[in-house]
Amino acid sequence: MNIFWETCITPRCFPLYYSNLADMFITSMGQQADQQTGRQTGRQPIGKYIRMPKTLLSVMFAGFLLLAACNSPVSPARSRPVMAEQLTISGWEGYMPQSVLDAFSAEYGVEIEYVGYGTAADAIAEMRQGEVYDLVVLGNLEIPVAVADNLLAPLDYRNIPNFKYVTDDFRDLAFDPQNKHSVPFQWGTSGLLYRNDLVATPLTRWADLWNPTHTGKIALWAESRDLVGVALKSLGFSYNSEDPAEIEQAAQRLMELQPRVIIADQMLASGVPYLLNGEAEVLFGWAYDMQAAEAEGESERITYILPQEGTIIWLDNLVIPAISQQKQTSELFLDFILRPQIGAQIANEMYVAIPNEGAYEYIEPAILNNPLIFPKAEVLVNAEFYEPISPEAEALYDEVRERFIEPIP
Repeated sequence: MNIFWETCITPRCFPLYYSNLADMFITSMGQQADQQTGRQTGRQPIGKYIRMPKTLLSVMFAGFLLLAACNSPVSPARSRPVMAEQLTISGWEGYMPQSVLDAFSAEYGVEIEYVGYGTAADAIAEMRQGEVYDLVVLGNLEIPVAVADNLLAPLDYRNIPNFKYVTDDFRDLAFDPQNKHSVPFQWGTSGLLYRNDLVATPLTRWADLWNPTHTGKIALWAESRDLVGVALKSLGFSYNSEDPAEIEQAAQRLMELQPRVIIADQMLASGVPYLLNGEAEVLFGWAYDMQAAEAEGESERITYILPQEGTIIWLDNLVIPAISQQKQTSELFLDFILRPQIGAQIANEMYVAIPNEGAYEYIEPAILNNPLIFPKAEVLVNAEFYEPISPEAEALYDEVRERFIEPIP
C-alpha cells in the first residue's frame, strides 16, 4: 500500500493518543496474519501476508490517520465491492456439479453460465480471439501458454483466503510458480477401463492393448499427448518424450491399433457409453469415468486399472482471463469452491480427487479410501505428470495424431 504524505503535520492532525491505536492496529495485523496461515504445518500459503517491523507499521498507521485527520473529520466507511450479476465459466462438459453452481448463486445472487468446451486448447483459442469468460478450467499444459500470451489475470490472494486448504504437493508447481495465475481444482489418474464380461484376460498394462488375444474395439480420445503418450509408455519411454526417434516408434506402434480404434466424441462428458453399448471393450479414461458407470448401475461390469508401466497424473486448475471485468466476483467463486465442505461436495459428486486437505474429513469414506481415486504412494512410483514440451515436439505429436485418426471413420 502506498501512503502519500501531506504537509499538515501538526499536533492538531496527529494527537498523541493515536500511538495507542497504532499498537492495537499492529496486534490486529499479527492476528490476521496468523489466521491467514491457517494450518500449523510450518508452511504459509501462497499470497500470505508478509510481516513488517513494528516501527514501520507504526509509521504506516500514523500516515493513514494523518491523511484522515487532514482531509475529513469523519472517514467514510469502505463500501463492499459491487458483485457481478453473472459469471461465465468455460470448462470440460459436465465438469462442475450443478449443485455447486446453484449453491454459489443462492448465497451471493450471482447467476452462473457454464459453457462446455471440446478441449482446453479450444478455450485458449477463443480467449485469443477475444471471447469473454470470467473463469476457465485449464490443465498444467495450457497455463504456461496462456501466461506467455498475456491471457490470464494475476490472482489477488487477499480475496482467496481459503487457498490455505490447498495441499502442499499441489502448490507452487513449475508450470505456475507461486500460483500467480491459477488455483488447483481437481486431479486424478489416467488409465484403462474395460468390460470385464467381454475381455477374456484382465488388462494390467498399457502394452496389453497390443495383446493379440484382445480383438475388441478400443475407444480413444483425439488428444495428441494421450494418443502418443499411451504408445510411448507401452514401449517403456516417458509420456513426455521429446525424442523424435521415440516419437516415431510410438507412431508406428499406434498404427498397429488403428483398425480397432474408435475416436470418442470430444463433447461427451465420459466415454463410458461406448463400453455400455458394446461399441468398445476398452476405453482410455480416468477414475471419474467410474461415476458415470455407477450412475447407469453398470459398475459391476466395468473395471478401471492403473497400468503397471505408470499412470499419468492430470491436474486441472481454474484461472481468470485477463479480459474479464468481473475479477473480484471470480475470486470470490474461487474462494467458495475452496471451502472444505464445497470441495468435498465436488469430490463426492464427481468421483474425483481434489487437492484440498481441509475437505478430506467431509469426503465420503468410500471415495477417500478408494485407491483408484486417491492412489497410495506405492502405486505412483512410475507415475508421471503431464509436462509442457517444446513446440517442435508438440508439432511431432500433432503430426502423428493426424496420421493416426485420418483413416478412422
